[in-house]
Amino acid sequence: MTETVVSSALAPKEHREPSRLWHTFCDMNTVAKGPEFVVARAEGVWLWDQFGDRYLDGTASLWYSNVGHGRAEIADAVHRQMSTLDAYTVYGDFANVPAMELSERLAAHAPVDDPRVILTCGEGSRSTPPPSWRGPTGSRRASRSGST
Repeated sequence: MTETVVSSALAPKEHREPSRLWHTFCDMNTVAKGPEFVVARAEGVWLWDQFGDRYLDGTASLWYSNVGHGRAEIADAVHRQMSTLDAYTVYGDFANVPAMELSERLAAHAPVDDPRVILTCGEGSRSTPPPSWRGPTGSRRASRSGST
């Protein structure tokens, strides 16, 4: 089945004042001229706007929803984890069981001896130690390229 999806965002159905939401990485003067493209719901690879028009989510919600939207098995796993421990820092000497278990799983796939794992995301990646560092015993750890 072939479906053509036409964006109603290009032809506003109603004029409204822009929301109070400040859009990151954009010119807010352009956004204020409207209309905002407002996503109301999503399922799998599809998005629906506030008017009920359907769109293919080709950007995966800007790359973080690459498995699709509304996946019940993922929501269930997140619920189980958050019912036990929603989150806790790993700064300093703090640790938590999910972070330690994930680090073990990832380290098992590393192509180096005695690997260590740094869990980070987004901007945190810029403030982590370089790949070559002195471990707690003073020994040198190999960098990704294999040099020390």
